[in-house]
Amino acid sequence: MSPRNLPLYCICALFVSAAILSCRSEPAGPKEEQTGDSDAPQKKSDESKQQAPAFELEEGFVFLANDSDMGEFTVPVGDAATWSIDGHTIKCSGRPRGYLKTKQSYRNFTLRLDFRYARPKNLKDDDKFKGNTGYLMYISDENTPWPACVEVQGKHVQLAKIVAIGGAEAVEATDNEQARIDNRKPAGQWNSLEIQSNEGALVSILNGVKIAESRPGPLTEGPIGFQAEDWAIDFRNVRIREE
Repeated sequence: MSPRNLPLYCICALFVSAAILSCRSEPAGPKEEQTGDSDAPQKKSDESKQQAPAFELEEGFVFLANDSDMGEFTVPVGDAATWSIDGHTIKCSGRPRGYLKTKQSYRNFTLRLDFRYARPKNLKDDDKFKGNTGYLMYISDENTPWPACVEVQGKHVQLAKIVAIGGAEAVEATDNEQARIDNRKPAGQWNSLEIQSNEGALVSILNGVKIAESRPGPLTEGPIGFQAEDWAIDFRNVRIREE
């Protein structure tokens, strides 16, 4: 039978069936367009891989260690394997105890560096962190891990305190404990330290804030040392300007 001879109700049924089939064949709706947000994690990952801008050495300063070796240093006490160099970062494993010492003696100078302890995974209270090192000024004795000298403390809870050690005559010094607490960064983060020496008088500056100052004592000149005292620590961009 041709469509022309179909009854009216049959023709209507055909149109309804065609409409139903058409709806089923079309997708439920347009897909959502991908936006730039979907690429955000990748972008963040790429950005995190980018290196920080190269460090610019301040006028008059020179690095104490270059990017390939530590030829300006000796290890009078301890094990040379405790120390290594990575770019302009001196890495210290902390053990065995000992110290790294410059071959050159210094009298009037400004010493700058950044330092960072490896943070213990179970550390919850930074006030209880026992990380320890020391910055040794005017070294006069090489017999023990604590040579006769004036130390600017690297111990986390006493950062930048000035004290004579190793049998050296005591020095008169002022110390700002509250400034230390307020400006000390948590273990695992980089701190900056500046040490100024002028005819045996020392000033220590932690993250831009003065912490301690000493009057001149008997020791006024000598090599500079970095202590290994059981804790892994990095010293970055160690540089000096002689005054």
